[in-house]
Amino acid sequence: MSVRKLRLEVIRKFGIHVSLGQCRRAKKYDLQLINATLVEHYAKLWSYRADVRRSNPGSTVKIDVNSMPYGKKYFSEFYVCFDGVKKGWIEGCKRIIGLDGHFLKENGMYKIFNSLIVDARKKKPLITMLEELRLYMMERLYKLNLKGQAWGNQVCLEIRELQNKLKLYQRNYVVLPSGLNQFEVRGIGDANEAYLENKTFSCRLWQVIGYGFVHYDASVVYLNRNVVDYMNKMFNRNTYMKSYRYRTTGMDGSSMWPEIEYTPPLPL
Repeated sequence: MSVRKLRLEVIRKFGIHVSLGQCRRAKKYDLQLINATLVEHYAKLWSYRADVRRSNPGSTVKIDVNSMPYGKKYFSEFYVCFDGVKKGWIEGCKRIIGLDGHFLKENGMYKIFNSLIVDARKKKPLITMLEELRLYMMERLYKLNLKGQAWGNQVCLEIRELQNKLKLYQRNYVVLPSGLNQFEVRGIGDANEAYLENKTFSCRLWQVIGYGFVHYDASVVYLNRNVVDYMNKMFNRNTYMKSYRYRTTGMDGSSMWPEIEYTPPLPL
């Protein structure tokens, strides 16, 4: 907020007439308070890592810093995976990883996948899945030929468009038997093959996410069967319980964290 805008806001909100000089000094003072607090918090990162490892043995905590002249170090990256979360994710893993706009915009998803692959190294099928998921996302990036936030926005628009189409089409599908547990599912403007025996669909939704949408539902309902029986086991209750069977132990307050003899990182 500019000094002039700050002055107008004080007048509007509190009915107090202040000078630009007063606002300038107040802003400088506030920034000093904020920056000092940031420096103090960033300086505790190494101690935080030590207490995570103490309270939750087996957890992964990575801190990267950029070394500058005169011995100064600036914070770069931080990664933490608590042991309880790691074990639960390996046992009851759903092939879903949530990434916010920052990771899409700054290409941070590459580093997330690399770290997860290392944490899942004892589970070979999981490593294979992560590699395939990473390659799938790289392929999406290439096909869209977009970068950063524009790519993320495009994906969100595609998903929203797909959801709207599914809602519209779901009640308008016709199922045509074409073999044993094989069907052609026709909708408005599209048609897909559904193979219930091996749970594959030409739209590839089941293969990618573990459950189908309209083609899948229409085929199962046509046979008067239970849709749940055709879902991937990762979505059932037992798998869900495996995901959360391991506890994450609470930590001490920052005043009790161990002292670490590393150069404290400065905020960016």
